[in-house]
Amino acid sequence: MKNKAQKWTTKKKLCSILFDEVALTPHLTYVESQDEIRGFKDFGNNREFKFCDHALVFMLRGVCSKWRQPISFYFCEGTTAAVTVVQILKEVVTRVCESILIPVAVVCDQGSTFRTAINILKRETECKKNLNEQHYDGTVEIFNHELNVVYDPPHLLKGLRNNFLNKDMIFKGRIATWSDILSVYNADCQLGHTRMNKKLTDHHVYTEKMKKMKVSVAAQALSETTSGLLKYTSSFKTYVDGETSSVKLARGVPGPSRVRGSADPELTLSCPAGEQADSLALRWKTRLR
Repeated sequence: MKNKAQKWTTKKKLCSILFDEVALTPHLTYVESQDEIRGFKDFGNNREFKFCDHALVFMLRGVCSKWRQPISFYFCEGTTAAVTVVQILKEVVTRVCESILIPVAVVCDQGSTFRTAINILKRETECKKNLNEQHYDGTVEIFNHELNVVYDPPHLLKGLRNNFLNKDMIFKGRIATWSDILSVYNADCQLGHTRMNKKLTDHHVYTEKMKKMKVSVAAQALSETTSGLLKYTSSFKTYVDGETSSVKLARGVPGPSRVRGSADPELTLSCPAGEQADSLALRWKTRLR
């Protein structure tokens, strides 16, 4: 890698260091060429005769180019201790810097061990900055390189969705709740084969059925299609009365006119100024068929 990077431009040498843990099935393998048995807990200079069930993997990825390169892996039992992660990360960053590559960021998920390790590095960097009377900007310094900390976007998306399930979100003075998505989903399901968002299922919106570890489930629940459906429904200032629950999409609408569609839900909406209720009802019946 070092010999190959010597011909690269400075822009191509910019890279980020990614690390994560992957689950393994405990298994022993005899490597004849090295006359050793693999499958035990192994951190390079520290090997224990305990079956490993996880691997801590480090990989480099170009920031301005699309190259990527796995550089090291370690066999571990369960989650790696935060202190061990710090030691390994320092060694990895040092080796990467010695190979004339330029690391600018570390990327990991929001696991408790990784967050603890990052906080340890941040405290060390902050103390060093304070001693030198320098401003601390939240980066971590390893081998005289300041590295930005970036949490994995897919895990951020899942974390946002998981918090949104039981907490309201305030944006520009407006409050959004998970019940808004539930309301639109239930109303959409009543349209049968004419549904607008057919990809949304019970596994996306109901907590007891949700697959919380799948990124695709969170992405589809918070997708642009769902956003468009919410915006489309709210633009009519309607609320839908089902058989078992009442879902209100707009409050305080004066002078409602009742329209019944072919899909059975009873829609209550206010007529825009200058528009007759009959023509508006006809449009709604056409949409609900």
